[in-house]
Amino acid sequence: MTIDQLLSYASGLEGEHLATAGGRATFTLRRVPHGIEIVPDSSKKPRIVRRETIQLVLDQYEQSRNLQPGQYQKISFVASYLLGRIARCLR
Repeated sequence: MTIDQLLSYASGLEGEHLATAGGRATFTLRRVPHGIEIVPDSSKKPRIVRRETIQLVLDQYEQSRNLQPGQYQKISFVASYLLGRIARCLR
């Protein structure tokens, strides 16, 4: 999967309440010029995930095929939000 494929997929999910990879948290997202804005339902605090970070998560996923968020903490603490979208996109 490419970053452009994931971003295109994410654009179609704007406004929906989505779940993280583990299903513990829900959030909404929207595409922004430099990546994705994630808004956790619990905090309502927007978090921008830049394209560069998304690419690092995708690269790590391509190598490991691992959807466990803990494996991505060195890259980003918001990886669980991205991993849920990766998993859903691949179905």
